[in-house]
Amino acid sequence: MAPARWTTPQQWDWLMAKMPACQEASKKGRYAGWLLEVYHAWFVLWPEEDSLFKEGTPEKLSSEEKEALGVARSQREAKIKVWFHNQKNKARTARTSASLPASLLAKSKGSRSAQPREVYYRLFYDADKKAAVQAALVEARTTFGRKLTRSESMSISRQVVDKMYNESDELVHAAVAQQLVKEKVLAAVSATTPEG
Repeated sequence: MAPARWTTPQQWDWLMAKMPACQEASKKGRYAGWLLEVYHAWFVLWPEEDSLFKEGTPEKLSSEEKEALGVARSQREAKIKVWFHNQKNKARTARTSASLPASLLAKSKGSRSAQPREVYYRLFYDADKKAAVQAALVEARTTFGRKLTRSESMSISRQVVDKMYNESDELVHAAVAQQLVKEKVLAAVSATTPEG
């Protein structure tokens, strides 16, 4: 169940009307200053005192009431900030989705076929094999005397997994080959199946 809306319809419309200015401020790098202006305009139109003190704002606020008002304003500002953040993301997603062809949006995977190493990894990689890869990475770090780059780590990991695969028996190679054929058939069927 969706949470209750924290705005009235009038407030929602007011916020929506601010969206073009929000996007413009974001583009020009003045979003934080623009947001302060929005907070001020909000509190002029809908003073937080009206929702906090149902019987009317007291003539003089006590220290507890001042603190409660400050907390209420901070919470309202946070809601406004999150609202604009969420709306900007929705607008960005809508723009991105509208600019992409439907055929690209429908595909969730790339068209590259899996390599035998990758299938071997998915089917047979376990704690012992992971320990062997970690040991090779530790040895390389010690040899180089520094932290490995991501590229170096991936290269070493691939070399170790390739070696494991190449040294495995015929049953493992047959299982990997069988899985590769299955994946290629599934990819071909999904590529030729009409969407809808």
